[in-house]
Amino acid sequence: MNMLALFYKLKDSNYGRFLLLLLCLIAVMPFVTHYYLTKRAGTQDFYSKSFHTRSALQDDDSNTEYRLEELRKNINELEHVKLSLKNELRELEGKRHGLLRNIQEHSNNIDNIVSKANYLTNEVTKQQQELEDLRFAKKMVSHCPQLPLVKPPKDILSKLSHKFQTYPQATVHERTHCKLSSCFNFQKCPLGRDFTAHIYNPKNTRLSMRTSVSQEMYSILKSMPYAVDVNEPTACVYIVILDTLLDSSPKELEKFLHNLEFWQGDGHNHIIINFAGGKVLHKVDTGRAILAQTMFGPHTPYRREFDMVVPPLASLTRSGSPWENSAPQLPASRKYLVSFVGNYHSSKKGLNNDSFISVGDLKQLSLEAKDIFIQLSCQPDKEFANSNDWQLCGSHKSRAEVLKASTFALIFQSEHAEDQTMTIIRFIEALQYGAIPVVISDNILLPFTDIIEWHRAAIMLHSAQFPQMHFILRTILVNDVLDIRRQGRFLWEAYLSSAKSVLESTMAVIQTRLSLPGVPAKDTHFPSVFYSPDPNLVMQHGITSPTFYRNFTANTIYARQRWNTYPGALLLFPSSPIVPVLPSSAAFLNSSFDIQPIGRGAGGAGREFQEALGGDYPFEQFTIVMLTYERELVLIEALGRLAGLQYMNKVVVVWNSPGDPSPDLRWPNIGVPIKVLRPEKNSLNNRFLPLDEIETDAVLSMDDDIQLRHDEILFGFRYCQ
Repeated sequence: MNMLALFYKLKDSNYGRFLLLLLCLIAVMPFVTHYYLTKRAGTQDFYSKSFHTRSALQDDDSNTEYRLEELRKNINELEHVKLSLKNELRELEGKRHGLLRNIQEHSNNIDNIVSKANYLTNEVTKQQQELEDLRFAKKMVSHCPQLPLVKPPKDILSKLSHKFQTYPQATVHERTHCKLSSCFNFQKCPLGRDFTAHIYNPKNTRLSMRTSVSQEMYSILKSMPYAVDVNEPTACVYIVILDTLLDSSPKELEKFLHNLEFWQGDGHNHIIINFAGGKVLHKVDTGRAILAQTMFGPHTPYRREFDMVVPPLASLTRSGSPWENSAPQLPASRKYLVSFVGNYHSSKKGLNNDSFISVGDLKQLSLEAKDIFIQLSCQPDKEFANSNDWQLCGSHKSRAEVLKASTFALIFQSEHAEDQTMTIIRFIEALQYGAIPVVISDNILLPFTDIIEWHRAAIMLHSAQFPQMHFILRTILVNDVLDIRRQGRFLWEAYLSSAKSVLESTMAVIQTRLSLPGVPAKDTHFPSVFYSPDPNLVMQHGITSPTFYRNFTANTIYARQRWNTYPGALLLFPSSPIVPVLPSSAAFLNSSFDIQPIGRGAGGAGREFQEALGGDYPFEQFTIVMLTYERELVLIEALGRLAGLQYMNKVVVVWNSPGDPSPDLRWPNIGVPIKVLRPEKNSLNNRFLPLDEIETDAVLSMDDDIQLRHDEILFGFRYCQ
């Protein structure tokens, strides 16, 4: 116990630690001495043995060769082992590369599967969204049809029933106060049936008429789409043509009219187109027939909304197109401010003193300014040399030269109220050559005055305002001059430029008064060539725009607007861009609900706002018309860029190239039909023709070298909507 305590005490002191270290060294020293002595003895033995071995090798060569042979064997074995190891390494390296390739392939497959899974997930989401949109759209379409559902119109009951073959003749009061409601049988012109007209052949009459002119009028009327030949009084209207130079007595003419095949006693639903002029129908019982002529007076009073004022044949262009027989619109201000050329002639002395505009008034007007051209003495036109009042001067060509140099043309009513032939000829010539008519009259009857707004194409002044005319004309601005001149040019070109346009206008007035649709405009048909679609291709469903959906409102509510704005009322077009705009609170046409909130109340971003831009209908599409000329590769690339484009109905390729495409040409599959049309001639204007393949209101016309992104095309389509 004491020894232990002494040991711990020594261990904890510096002296004790030194003493312990010394004892350890003393204990280890014998072992170290023994190790070095043993090693030295071994080394001496090695050197002695080596010395003796060298001596033995020198004495025994056979032992050396034996050992060398063993060394060679060992070396060969080692080389075989080395070669075997190299082969194994190559095999392992090949397996390693194979495993790496497999790993890479599996990684690529995993990436493809992940990408495909993401694509399918997005596609499923997209299809679910489209399905939801279609369900919502179906609900909207069910409450928003393109066209309203209407039943066939009921039969019309008329006093002039077709059950009777003849009717009592109209009294004088009935003739002079005829209206459509009292003198026209609407039962023959119902809304549910086409408008038809029977034209009496002038060759079958015994009246002395200038056959060439009457046959020309007859041929024009027979070429119209509503002309029919009937054996019973089933047509809507019946046309009688009275030619110029008609030389028959009133009794002969009246007998001729009353003996017409379908006159039926009172002549209802008959239209007498009188180009004979003069007083040919004075003292003639025309019954309930509609009169279309130039002159009306006390013996043949004008019945508003029933009769029609038509221009005389002498004012109509017989050859050439309206563009060839008219004057340029510019410049606005011409050489003369106002002009008048006429030769006064009256069969009664002193009658000119009582006229609305006297010779003295015209002479005084010519002195007010240098740019006023007044000519009161000239050689009268031979065709109208026997007319009273102001005669036409010179030829049509000489009068045209003066009108082409005049900003305004002075037109005033004749002294003879019944004979307005010269006045209307002057009026039409002024419109033709761009001289704005300044009509000084209180009650002049201009062509188709019930439907055409002549105050938009002429300056209409009362006779009492003649002294102020010069001041009024000076105050008209240049832009107003051009607008009035443009309107006059349109009215002349559409309704008064030729015998055909006058006859078409006459029939169009009847259709307007009866609230019947006009003649449909014809589409342009070109043969479809080169392209044969694959029957296995999947095409998206095409949605065509509704057509002719304003047939009846066009001739009722908007009748005057159609007649007085381009393109006129002679043709009925499938649709028009000039339609009343819906209010902002309306969703679509014919909809039974208000506009829906964005994203159905949830709001959204660009897609939701784009869908909410609206239009006339919930679903609309557009057609692309692409013009091409000998650029097949460019065309194919342009078509390929259209693949997957939304709202596209079809692509119409206008093939202006003279030759056929190469045999190896392959048309791309863009998801919609491609129609390749070959026109009759190469023209850049072929893209603007009303092609029958176009079935949508919206049309994008482009060349084959135009590059547009899908978002740019969709922006244009949305703006069009």
